[in-house]
Amino acid sequence: MIDNTFMLKELLGVGGSSKVYSAVAEDGNEYALKIIRKDKGYSNETAMRLVTNEMKVMEKLGSHPNLVNGISCNPSGTAMLADGFHEIRYLVLEKCKNGSLSTIIRQTGPLEEELAKFLFFQLCSATQYIHDRNYAHLDIKLENVLLDDFFNIKLADLGTAVNVEDSLGFTNKRRGTLLYMAPELAKINKKEMVDATIADVYSLGVCLHLLLTGEFPCEETFNNEMSSFETEISGNTDPNDTSKC
Repeated sequence: MIDNTFMLKELLGVGGSSKVYSAVAEDGNEYALKIIRKDKGYSNETAMRLVTNEMKVMEKLGSHPNLVNGISCNPSGTAMLADGFHEIRYLVLEKCKNGSLSTIIRQTGPLEEELAKFLFFQLCSATQYIHDRNYAHLDIKLENVLLDDFFNIKLADLGTAVNVEDSLGFTNKRRGTLLYMAPELAKINKKEMVDATIADVYSLGVCLHLLLTGEFPCEETFNNEMSSFETEISGNTDPNDTSKC
């Protein structure tokens, strides 16, 4: 039981910084609870900042039919488990009952072109909406593209989003998932600036390729080029430095 309000039902997904569970509230409504992972070694301050920052981004962006709705957040919640009470940090989100496009592709393979076009248009609409409000998502991937009751897409996970208004669209923050990441962003250093909105467009292209083929573009070449680099950065990541992916 979470804060005497939410009963966890099942694990929906695991991300780099959080786990997402299906939960039922006292009123019987179902939600998705995004709970910050304790095994990642975040300090209390960092864990609180992760949930409050993502909630602030969702509030600033407002409502769009193809974005997951944020309901609330609790940076100092309490979970009652078998071994006692535990402090947790979490977000309450709209639950998308039909899973992710990543799961669909794994189960069924590539989509028919017309269906892929329909879903991709919705994904582009959500991305354009984010860009028009001076943000870049920076982790667009099929795992973050959810499907609602009517199989319309809902782009999720704004925890990596950055405001690029003051930098004219550019960022020096390396965030996201390598196989979806623009090469210039993957290899960025803090002295460089990359157009964050263009990086999102690259990720959109990877998503479209996956929808139509079921495969990543140039995956073998990419893995060969990035394997040593990925090993290097994963071994030098401070869990409390939220400027990194």
